[in-house]
Order: sequence, then structure tokens, then C-alpha cells
Amino acid sequence: DLYIIVGPSLAELTRKLQRLVGLTPVPPVWALGYHQCRWGYKSAKDLENLDRQFRRYRIPCDGLWLDIDYMRDFRVFTFNRRHFPDPAHTFRRLLERGRRVIPIIDPGVKREPGYEVYDSGCRQNIFCRNPQGAHYVGLVWPGETVFPDFSMSRARSWWARQVKTFAERGLYGCWIDMNDPSTGSSKVEDMLFNNGHDAHDTYHNQYALGMAQATRAGLQAAHPGERIFLISRSGFIGTSRYSAIWTGDNVSNYHYLRNAIPCSLNLALSGIPFNGPDIGGFADDTSPRLMVDWMKACFLFPFCRNHSSCGTRAQEPWAFGPRVMAVLRHYIRLRYKLRPYLYNLFIQQAEHGEAILRPLFYDFADTPSLLLGKIDDQFMVGPAVMQAPVVSENSTSRAVVLPDANWYSALDSRWHRGGRRVRVSAGMRQTPLYFREGTIVPMAMGEPGDNRYEGNRVECHVFLHRKGRERVTACRYVFDDGVTLDSRQGRRGALEIKALASRRDLDISTRMTETSGGSCKVRFVLYDEFETVRVNGKACRAKPAPWVCAGVRQEAARALPVILVRA
Repeated sequence: DLYIIVGPSLAELTRKLQRLVGLTPVPPVWALGYHQCRWGYKSAKDLENLDRQFRRYRIPCDGLWLDIDYMRDFRVFTFNRRHFPDPAHTFRRLLERGRRVIPIIDPGVKREPGYEVYDSGCRQNIFCRNPQGAHYVGLVWPGETVFPDFSMSRARSWWARQVKTFAERGLYGCWIDMNDPSTGSSKVEDMLFNNGHDAHDTYHNQYALGMAQATRAGLQAAHPGERIFLISRSGFIGTSRYSAIWTGDNVSNYHYLRNAIPCSLNLALSGIPFNGPDIGGFADDTSPRLMVDWMKACFLFPFCRNHSSCGTRAQEPWAFGPRVMAVLRHYIRLRYKLRPYLYNLFIQQAEHGEAILRPLFYDFADTPSLLLGKIDDQFMVGPAVMQAPVVSENSTSRAVVLPDANWYSALDSRWHRGGRRVRVSAGMRQTPLYFREGTIVPMAMGEPGDNRYEGNRVECHVFLHRKGRERVTACRYVFDDGVTLDSRQGRRGALEIKALASRRDLDISTRMTETSGGSCKVRFVLYDEFETVRVNGKACRAKPAPWVCAGVRQEAARALPVILVRA
């Protein structure tokens, strides 16, 4: 089938494509946190040590990830009992401290009579065939390996049952890998589908999608009332309904850092809004400055995971000394500060198909002097936030294009007119980060030192400039419990905020439009001085409320008293 999609703008084309291939379900809020991974974490002791370090240094973290070494000789759906004597107990203890464990799962099943997963698959006749009619055998991590035929519904059901049993130990997410499918030195063309009746190319591209469908079904069956999280190395049209995508094994260098931006932007415009790279780089040793530059570039990507290969330099936030750790911690905390905004972008994606990461020409038109379609090292995070990270080695400055709007720059706590290029400098701690005038950005209250989520307590940062023309802006802030499926039945809150700014006055009004989520405490933060500020008709006094954003103290910030908006 051939679909021709027509629209007046890139934004409308993107929304139409997303609605066609399937909207991305709202993820659990913990999936939008910071995640720590390394090929080499293999035991309960490794996970407990990571948990201790994150608590010691007060670095928020939601996910601790396990690569293939946790398995018993790489057999899928197993744990090495020496390293995990009681997996369920370990996962329960970590969950009590707010950490989810996300293990890797490969499709290959070790060909070994007596191994229950293999025996069960043989009984159910769900493995791929070769041209001779026998099981197709690949050579991957466990050695001789057979592969579920995800083109068949009974194979997907079988896989889902295996995942359900595995996940009932306390796993709410999985990382599915090697599902291109990767078969080692065996000829992939000899892998046949549909019980050996269909050639390999009939289902090759869909193989990862079938694995994602089955894995998600198994996770959901294990935790019926919970939102689950799944990320995959490969995908197909419609993958976003089931799984996020990470961009595969990259390398710790500036070439891969710079190209992570256009890679993720292209995925975002192609029906895969939930994506991101391995921060820091997977292969080779990263350096302290490179690690910082990776984090400053990617801290607001939809998927935020630090991942590295065994045998390389450790790259946990504390691995580079106190000075570097302080910078990494700042940007991880800043992600949690902005998580309410990210979460609401995912809600807009689920409802309308809006992109999350966006190239500049998604929201702004090209002009003869500013060809935004040529810019691939700046990007928007939703409609309100623009990043222009420094992604060149040994550089502390760059040219930044300011599209046609007024912009609040976190680099200098000042307003700047758009429609031009500027040159900016950023030291090790700073990054060029801009907020668009006419937007209201929901953020967490205070500076998050852990990963707790309190959706019914929010700071709404109002980016209105009193020197501009009279301006009206609005925001819809949605909150729920962040983890269950109750919001699908309407159990959530929605707060409508409107703001009218003139040269002297600012009037803000609030109204709850969905009340099942309860009341909401709100503090408004302003970025200009108005003579009169009123909230719901009542005069309020704004007081200085400086905070650190993008490595710079925001002296312009002024906060109003907290108000309670009743359901």
C-alpha cells in the first residue's frame, strides 16, 4: 500500500503520520527519568551498589539496567543464581527505594534439550524454519540458537507467556535487543517464516515489531493495572505503539555526539517520538569533557540513559571526580525539574501526535536569511524550549540561530529578540538553553534531589516579556499518578492556565477542567517585573526567586505565593 500524506506544514504532516501509524501511549513517568546502564552489571550486589551511590550523591535515578551478564550463560529468561539468589527480593527492595530494574531480552533461544524455554518452544512448534524444514539455527550469545517466529500469532502468544512469568518477579520494563534479527555468522536469508512457508524478506523488517508486540503483551499481563516500559533496538512502522527505540551501539566521540541530534530528530518526525542515544557513548573510552557535553546535549531527549561497554572506562556520574559529577548531577536534576513538561509533551503526543523533539522548522518558517531546514545541531523540545548545545571538540562557543520570536536565555537571564544569529560562549557547566516567549512551562517545585514525582504540585514558569506588545498565552497542565492505567478511565487532573501581559500588568487565571485527579498546588514564576500581578483577580506580590538553570543562576526569576486550585 502507498499512502500520500499532504499538509500545510511539517507539524501537520507529522501529526497525520503519527495518527496513521499509531499514537504513542503515555509512558510511566519513571520512564522519563534518568537511567543507568553498563554492559558488565550482572548481580544483585552491582544493583545495590548503584542504588547506594545514587543516594549518597543525591542524584535522581529511576532505572537500573542489566545487560546480558545477568543470565545463566546467556539463556533468555534465566538468572545466574550465583549473582541473583533471589531476584524477586532484590527487585522488590529496589522498587521500595524508587528504582526499577530493566533487563535485556534477546529473541534467540539456546538450542539445548532440557532447557525449559527451548523445550516449550519445540512442543509449541513456534521456532523459525530453514529451507530444509528443520529449525533455523543462528550463532549468537548462547551459541547455537533458535528464534521464535513472530510472524505467527501462536509464537507471539508463547513469547508473551514467557515474558509474563519472567516479569512477575517484579520487572516493569524490558530492553529488547538483537531483534533485527541478528543471527551471527549464519545466513539470515535462510531464516523462513510462517512455519517455513514464507521467505525471509516477507517478515525481516517486521521481526522486531512482532517481538515488541509480544513482549509488551507479556509485561502487561504480569502487571495488569500498571503502565510498563519497553525499548527496542529495531522497529518498523507502528513500533511506537509498543516500544521506544534507542539508536543502537554508538561510540564515545564528538562525531557520534553531533549526529545523535539529527538521528533523533528524524526518528521523531518518522513516527518514533520516544527515542534517544546511549549518553556518553557505548564503545571506547569517554573523557570527562566529552561526558559532560553528551549530558548537556541529551539531558532533555525523550529517552535519557547513560550506557557503556564492558572493558571501557566507567562513566557513572561519580566516575570522573567531584567537579564533573557536580555538572552531570545538575543536568540530571534539571531533567527532573522539567519532567512535568516532558510528561505533558507525551500526553500531547498520545492525544494529537505532536512531536517531542523537533527541528527548528517544525515550529518556525524559513526566511531568506535564516534557513532553518539546514540546521541540525539545534532543536526544540516541544514548543517552548530550545537547545543549542556545543557539540564540537575543544570548543566553548558557537553560533546560535534565534528563530522569529523573543527568547529568554538561561545563559545570561535576559530576553533576546529573534530573527537573527548570535554568538554565545558556554563553559564546562553552562549550555545554551532558551525559553520561547508566550509559553508557560510546568516544572517540579524546587530542585529535585531524588526521583519522586508529585504531579499535583507544580511550578508554572510564565515566559512573558512586559516590553513586548499585549500578549495572551495559555497552558493546559495534566497530572495523574504517573504509574497506573487509571488515567485511561479519566482519573486525572487538568489545569487550564491563561495569562494576559501588558506593559505594566500581568493577569493570570486558573481553572480545573478535569477534576478526578484532585486539587493542585501551583506556584507561578515570572521572568519580568510587572507593576501589578493578579492571580484569579487577586493582587499578588512577586518576590525574587533565583534558581540555577543550565549552569547559570537565574536572577530574573520572581515567584508568586503558592496557591491551591481546587478540584
